[in-house]
Amino acid sequence: MADVFISYKSDRRAAVEHLTRILELNGYSVWFDYGLLSGQNFARQIEREIRAAKVVLVLWCQLSVDSEWVNGEARLATRLGKMIPAWIQDVDLPLEFNGADTINLEHWDGSPRSHVLDRLFEQIGARVGREQVPQIAGLKDFDSLWRRYGAPNLLSFPLEKVIPEFEKNDGSPSEARHVTSRPSVTPSDEPVDKSGQDNRSDGHSAAAREKKTGSSSAFLMFTAGLLLAALLGGGGYATWHYLRPAAQPPIIVPPPVEAQTAIIAPRPVETQTPIVTPPQVIAPPPIETQTAVIAPLTLPSPSRERTPGRSENQFRDCEACPLMVMIPEGKFLIGSPDAESGHKANEAPRREISIKRKFAIARLEVSFAEWDACVADSGCRSYRPNDYGMGRGNSPVIFVSFFDAIAYAAWMSTKTGATYRLPSEAEWEFAARGCIAAGCANDPFGFGGDIGPDLANYNWNTAYNGSLRRQPRRQTMAVEEGSKANGFGLLHVHGNVAEWVQDCVNGSYDRLPENGAPATSGDCRSRVVRGGNWNDNPRELRSSARAFEEATTRSHLIGFRLARDLTK
Repeated sequence: MADVFISYKSDRRAAVEHLTRILELNGYSVWFDYGLLSGQNFARQIEREIRAAKVVLVLWCQLSVDSEWVNGEARLATRLGKMIPAWIQDVDLPLEFNGADTINLEHWDGSPRSHVLDRLFEQIGARVGREQVPQIAGLKDFDSLWRRYGAPNLLSFPLEKVIPEFEKNDGSPSEARHVTSRPSVTPSDEPVDKSGQDNRSDGHSAAAREKKTGSSSAFLMFTAGLLLAALLGGGGYATWHYLRPAAQPPIIVPPPVEAQTAIIAPRPVETQTPIVTPPQVIAPPPIETQTAVIAPLTLPSPSRERTPGRSENQFRDCEACPLMVMIPEGKFLIGSPDAESGHKANEAPRREISIKRKFAIARLEVSFAEWDACVADSGCRSYRPNDYGMGRGNSPVIFVSFFDAIAYAAWMSTKTGATYRLPSEAEWEFAARGCIAAGCANDPFGFGGDIGPDLANYNWNTAYNGSLRRQPRRQTMAVEEGSKANGFGLLHVHGNVAEWVQDCVNGSYDRLPENGAPATSGDCRSRVVRGGNWNDNPRELRSSARAFEEATTRSHLIGFRLARDLTK
């Protein structure tokens, strides 16, 4: 049961998401219809939520005045004595609601601490029974970030007049799913990998890449720091860019990913004050005499459908190095069956991939602590991404581009003498499935056929095949918490943050190498992103689900995990 149900016109979703975040940071639970899935009885579910809520906040604008849905929700809320009406645009209300005491939010600039919100909080507090709501600590950070990135009168102006970089989304469906819809933070001098041809005949046309997935897609929720809420004037979903910070120092263009064994030397930059004490790294033997970094591999026989992660299959190259899991050779079917719930055309044709060389993959996503250690050691281009209120330490690093991830892998390679890199898309899916027998080959997740709030970090307000719902966290979780291990012992391969892989973007698996190597042709200005994130619908967390982003994108939804070549 939510404290507040928000009734609104879907074209105003961005503003509702922004207001929702502020209400939650003030201690209230909120429900609005972003969690509804196709196939559900919308009217019945909405009525149930209205009856369960303590307050129904109706946001009036011309679009909602003309909406039969909003009017119907307002009538039910009025009969139940729960309605709090608010203007977000100066309009004439329907006659039956014209006499209601309506809060004026028309000139609210979006600030979390604006006095324009005082009456709203007073009325909500009185109805909920908490007139003095203790503010969550994150509100202070949220407010300071608003002041840094906010724009005036976000609730009053058309989207294009708020920030010129914003673009209106037409809401048309596209099989190619952008994680952030457009680049979040894109340094103007980032390199562009030109190793592959710009082939857009596979469904990734320039127009298609501007579109977000259709009505069944999960909607991006605002998090602390992503405060550029705005209103769409057309019939699409909210889509936004994030203001660009000062350009980051350029880096050397990385070598083609298929031969990525050389170390990428970061361009000299002004040394920053160390963020953390550099880790004590165990010095490896000279590379030219280093015949083996780890003991010879002994992999268990696949006596069961899923092989749980075993300590003998895990290693570190140094005390401060990430824990790596050895992945055996094997064959698997990449992609999803047509009958799998959530199946998309870009997950086909399903093909057999033969992983012919053992490799290792990190058990955990790269954390802020690990990234900060790289920066403190003058690596990672001395770039220190913001955590935007979600926490550093063991939280997964965010706002890192594909090239940032490559730079971190290069630093690890330099420190250990081993070859660290990003996994290929095929390697990632093989490892994520955690399955080396036929019995689990068609499972949508690496821990089986089911998913739920206790298994992964995603938008818990949405369900997959009847899974349990819960009020979502709407932020990242520590890399070692909140995830069930898959068959190889990996955590958070489903949800938390989406993960960069090496592959260029193609609309199908027709061009994918059969040996597990990355695709190096197609749209190489963009890269595949796997695993889904904390804000996604669970169907986007499936082992086979594919998304993509421009390689220069830095997003609050994307991080990465490392892979490592193994000596024979």
